[in-house]
Amino acid sequence: MLKKRLLALCLIAAFALTGVAYAWWSDTLFINGTVATGDIDPIFTAAVAEDACEAVDPDTTMNVGKTTAVIEEGAKTLTITVENAYPGYNSDVDYTIKNEGTVPVKLRVITSTVDSNLALTNDAAVGVIIDAGQSKDFTLNHTVGDDAAETTTYTYTVQLDFGQFNQP
Repeated sequence: MLKKRLLALCLIAAFALTGVAYAWWSDTLFINGTVATGDIDPIFTAAVAEDACEAVDPDTTMNVGKTTAVIEEGAKTLTITVENAYPGYNSDVDYTIKNEGTVPVKLRVITSTVDSNLALTNDAAVGVIIDAGQSKDFTLNHTVGDDAAETTTYTYTVQLDFGQFNQP
């Protein structure tokens, strides 16, 4: 009986010493890392209204309509005002978008609050990509419809919603 107890005690001591030896030879490795994410910051940097309407008679200029373009709300909104317009009056607004962020951006949605009496076309296409630090020029055109009211000033806004270039 004494031999069995001594054998059990020796086995316990051997396992304990094996655990101590393993702990002594092993070590824990810690890996610390830092991730710096980029930012997305596309803004309007320029907007110029080009009144394009001229009279049918080349000797007479009758351009009485006026279009103005103003960049507002932290350079995120373009506001266009059409004054003294008439049916058929049209004008281009040339504008520039600059990506001041550090990640390329892709145009996801174009939002405008245009009146139903104005037909609006915009050559900025959904899906266009602007690299970080780069700019792209676009043009939008509005034409006053036949049902336009007299002495009416039309004001509309354009906002472009951008996202990260590799997201749908």
